[in-house]
Amino acid sequence: LRLHGPEGIQVDPEAFDLTVPPRIETGQTVRVEAGPAARPVEVLTADVTFDGRTLPHWTEALIEVSPAQNR
Repeated sequence: LRLHGPEGIQVDPEAFDLTVPPRIETGQTVRVEAGPAARPVEVLTADVTFDGRTLPHWTEALIEVSPAQNR
């Protein structure tokens, strides 16, 4: 997968391999950091590659942007 965020949104890792067996749900943790220009709701899209084929911006996720928490 290769993730794409709008301007001002940083995603880490930006790309990673993920193998998902049929009829199984899985997940991957990513860090998303929003800059000051981010809107309250943003869209991340992901390119999906399999069997040598790439489906650009094939899936998407809505993220709610909130103020940073103390770490």
